[in-house]
Amino acid sequence: IESEVQPGVTYRLERHIGEGGMGMAYLAVRQAFESTSPVVIKLVRPSFGSEIAADLVVQKEAVALGRLNERVPPTPFVVRLIDTGTTRLLDRTPTPWLAIEYVHGGVEGTTLEDRVVYSIHQTRYAFDGVRAAHAVRCLAAGLTAIHGVGVIHRDLAPGNVLCCGFGEAEIFKISDFGVARPQGLTSTFGGLSVGTAGYAAPEQS
Repeated sequence: IESEVQPGVTYRLERHIGEGGMGMAYLAVRQAFESTSPVVIKLVRPSFGSEIAADLVVQKEAVALGRLNERVPPTPFVVRLIDTGTTRLLDRTPTPWLAIEYVHGGVEGTTLEDRVVYSIHQTRYAFDGVRAAHAVRCLAAGLTAIHGVGVIHRDLAPGNVLCCGFGEAEIFKISDFGVARPQGLTSTFGGLSVGTAGYAAPEQS
């Protein structure tokens, strides 16, 4: 995939690493001149709604994360936007995509859900009080930054919180802004069901 805004930058998809109701995620390598770095490419499913709905998913996430990228200093508790654009894969219709920060979770897992399950299997308990309080502080700081740039996430769930580091260096990062509501962006998904069942606000259900 070639970047549309960064000359000489390309993304090579390496392997499929996850998927949701709206899209698929791939581990990719960002190639810029002689340097390479890992990123995650999120592609909207061709079967998700209409082409307009697919563009809206990417637009919402790009606007939300773009606003956060402009904060000084940037918050470490929200994933970073790297790039965005549209590509044609396998000669299909144009597919919107996003490149975001790659978060390496290690043996304990990459999502909050993974790490809680790992902790239960290892200790028979979820997080202890100190670790749970640290997770809440990270998420509260992330949400404060998100709300500070006029965005409502609308899909905060354990599978949408990415984790890296261990012990005192553990960091929790809010991700997946596909159904976020940036202030000033009035487009909606119409009758499509959005959000994570069990975590979405009652009025969305």
